[in-house]
Amino acid sequence: MIIVLLAALITITLTLRTKTGRRFITGQLLDPNLDQFNRSTFFTGDPTGVSPWTRAPVIHRIAVRLGAVLLLFLYIIGLFVAPVVDLAVCATILAILLSWAAWQGWHWFTSRDTRRMKRNLFDGLKHTTGWDDVERPGDVILATKDYQTTGVTCLLPGTFQRLDTTLENTAIIASRTLGGEWEAHWDLTGEPTVILRHAPEPPDQLTWDE
Repeated sequence: MIIVLLAALITITLTLRTKTGRRFITGQLLDPNLDQFNRSTFFTGDPTGVSPWTRAPVIHRIAVRLGAVLLLFLYIIGLFVAPVVDLAVCATILAILLSWAAWQGWHWFTSRDTRRMKRNLFDGLKHTTGWDDVERPGDVILATKDYQTTGVTCLLPGTFQRLDTTLENTAIIASRTLGGEWEAHWDLTGEPTVILRHAPEPPDQLTWDE
């Protein structure tokens, strides 16, 4: 036990003596050259990051890194104190992680059509809505697998131009991309959004009152 604690103290000391180690502890990106491109603060992430890790706030990176190191030392200490319990806990965590990975894989496989739809709709509406290339379709287009009945919600940027031609073209582009006739329902108060829904089918019969 004393040897493990001494090794942990030496590891922390050596980490703090290096520039990379200090960046690791403080939640910064390990490559200093990336600082000019990353605008993450302690509590706020950078939405323009190229990966979830670069988009994460600093406190998130600190928690992940220190949590991983702490779990490693707890595992080593557990091997000395209660090896059977330690291995049982590790087996349980491994089973949970494998189950979560299997569920994520199944969800990714079953939602492939929805992801393809989001990408095509993003490419079709990008110039009309003003979306930037760095944005991901899944972040600005919200839809489930049954989007044909529940509709599609598009989150528009703050620089969205509220022009009549833009409002008209959105429904036309959505219809060409998604197939069928779609209507655009706009909410331009506060954060602008547009909800795309299937246009109602014409009735089979009409009376004189209708």
